[in-house]
Amino acid sequence: MALETTFRDLGARLNDLIGVLNELHVSVGFKPPHDETAVADDLGEGSLHLVGVLNESLAAAVQAQQAVTNHPDLDRARKALAVCQERFNLFDKDFPTLLASYKQLTALARLATERPEWIHWVSNMKQGIEDCHEPMATVRITMAACWQELAERVGMNSVSVHNTSVGQRIVARPSAGNDVRYERVT
Repeated sequence: MALETTFRDLGARLNDLIGVLNELHVSVGFKPPHDETAVADDLGEGSLHLVGVLNESLAAAVQAQQAVTNHPDLDRARKALAVCQERFNLFDKDFPTLLASYKQLTALARLATERPEWIHWVSNMKQGIEDCHEPMATVRITMAACWQELAERVGMNSVSVHNTSVGQRIVARPSAGNDVRYERVT
């Protein structure tokens, strides 16, 4: 796959994930009226934080894509891709804690059991969290492809120098007595 295409694909995959996560964030607001719960607040705050982190990752992906368009600046692309990766890694680390932890999922299950009017909302939240997993995996794969394309492109531009035995070789050989005689060997 061409370098520019791979980087463009990364931006598209990040956009897909942002869309799914944004749907989850909006769905948090569709809770039963006049009823509040800490788990809903936690999911709302967590999903908003994660959307922000993904938007930072996307902005860096766009910079990386621009760096490989027309006259590729591979160093600029590498730096932008590193920022994109770092922000995505933060998202990847925070997602389980903020949205998909055992604690969060247990709180959701308890809420559905204790308050029947929340069953539909809880089901939507669980499905929204589950819907994030496939696009997350796709972003990981696409990001790895970007790194591979970048490494291959850098490898094409590198020069290798191999030294072959060129020059003289001088060997010390003992001669009669204690004298050492030096000879040039070809």
